[in-house]
Amino acid sequence: MNEEQMIVKDALKAVQLSGEHGQLKSVLLDALRTPDGQKLNPEQQSVIWGMLTGRGWITGKIEPLWHNMRWSLTVAGMRALEQM
Repeated sequence: MNEEQMIVKDALKAVQLSGEHGQLKSVLLDALRTPDGQKLNPEQQSVIWGMLTGRGWITGKIEPLWHNMRWSLTVAGMRALEQM
């Protein structure tokens, strides 16, 4: 498993742990780290976010109280996580 795959797996796990409530994009991206513990730079964040959303592994919904976009794992995302 390469570095990018490990980061994506960590991202999917984090979204899974947020449950039905979902995860804010900013919180998720800020929590992700490279295998050596470094924060992701903006380019890395963009690549990872593009993979998560582009492959349909996470989906966004507007929360009713504060109208923030929260992201949850899709069935495809769950399958991907299980296969990693």
